[in-house]
Amino acid sequence: REHVVGRVQTLLNTHTHLRGLWNTTALTNAAPLLLRYVTCTIQLQYTKSGHWGVLDTRDDVRERVERKLHSKHSKIAAKLNANFHELIGHYNKMKEVAESLEQLHYSLLNAYLDAITPQPQLQPQSQASTPLTSTSVPSPTHLFSRSPLSSPLPTTSPLTPDTPLWTSRPLAHFVGWIHEMNNMYSQELYFRKVILDDAKIQHNREILITYVSAWETQPYIDTDRITAIQDTITTEIAMASSSAALASTTTTTPTTTTPPTTPQRHSQHRPSPNASPYRAS
Repeated sequence: REHVVGRVQTLLNTHTHLRGLWNTTALTNAAPLLLRYVTCTIQLQYTKSGHWGVLDTRDDVRERVERKLHSKHSKIAAKLNANFHELIGHYNKMKEVAESLEQLHYSLLNAYLDAITPQPQLQPQSQASTPLTSTSVPSPTHLFSRSPLSSPLPTTSPLTPDTPLWTSRPLAHFVGWIHEMNNMYSQELYFRKVILDDAKIQHNREILITYVSAWETQPYIDTDRITAIQDTITTEIAMASSSAALASTTTTTPTTTTPPTTPQRHSQHRPSPNASPYRAS
């Protein structure tokens, strides 16, 4: 049980780390690049309009400006493509986390069924998927198929697919949550590919500015829902850790035994030497 719980916690921490890397790549790095790309595209459009003011007679200036803008435009486009490849890499690793959790779930199910009676081994319906590339980002509905989760089983084994890993949530809940979050990122990845593909040929300035706003807001990633899931996971682990620490303290604290009380001996009553002797009547 400790091995399975530790493995699940490692996978959940990995998924949290990958979501942080996604935000760094998509927002901190790529969003400013997209804005610079759109700005450079608009600048190139203005240079071709023929309105140069006092520089109309300076053909050499126009050629130099256009040449530098084209070079800048190409470099920004290359950086944007590199950032998009990073996003694909982050998402592929998120899928690996989901597949590992699902394999753990089916391993528990198979072990539980074997303990009852020999059964054919169950396998997840979604086989190991091929990592995505920049040219093979499909529609979100075809990225992967979910495997059906098991029906409730009696909890006669120390750890079954429906036994709570920490306090109240079985492994199936964590598998479902990871799939739910991965669905958000799969749709967001497809959405970003659409933007990048159209930005290369789009000349409408208003549409290009709208693309920048859409990129920065990440419309398909429900941050409130992800926060709620993460809070639930954190609470589960924290409560279990507190309970384990309390149990450990209880078992390791030495018991102090009170020594038996020795009854005090009362001195026998002795008559005073000045007392009168007893006389029988």
